Amino acid sequence: MYDNARVAVESKHWVAGDATVDRAWIEKHYGYRGSSEYAPMVEYRYSVSGRDYVGSRLKVPSYRYPQSYSRKKIAGLVPGAMIRILYDPDDPAESVVEKPSVDWFQILVPGSISLGFIALGVFLFLPSSKPDIGTRERTRRKARGRRQPSPPEVAQVTKAD
Repeated sequence: MYDNARVAVESKHWVAGDATVDRAWIEKHYGYRGSSEYAPMVEYRYSVSGRDYVGSRLKVPSYRYPQSYSRKKIAGLVPGAMIRILYDPDDPAESVVEKPSVDWFQILVPGSISLGFIALGVFLFLPSSKPDIGTRERTRRKARGRRQPSPPEVAQVTKAD
C-alpha cells in the first residue's frame, strides 16, 4: 500500500514514452467470502536510451474489478499495439501504463486509527499532572521530617555601664 503511494508521488516526474503491447489478459482472484474479482494485466516492451525493458504495470495501485470492467480496461491492449507509458528517467525499469494516483483513503484511515490508539495509550498510561492522594500524603510526611531549623535565637546584648 505504502509502496504504491511512493510510486504515485515519485511518478509526477516520470516521462512519457512509447511501448509495444506483448500481451494482455485477466487474472481471476477470489475475494471476500469467495466472490470472484478480476485483475486486468498487461505486458509491454519499450526502449530508453537504446536499452530494452519489459513492463507489466497497468495501474498503480493495481485494483481488481468485476469481469466486464476488467475486459474494458484491456480492450485496446492487443498484441502489437503501440501505447503510451510513463517511466522513471532515473530507473527506466520502473514504468506504468496509466498515470498513478494516490489512494489517500487507504493511507489516512489506517494512519488516523493508529494515531488514535497512540493518543489513548498516552492518556491512559502516562501519570497525570495532578498527584493522587497517596502522593500528597507522602509529600506532607517528607516535609514534616525535613522541617527547616528555626533561626538561632539572638541574645540581646546590652551595654554595661
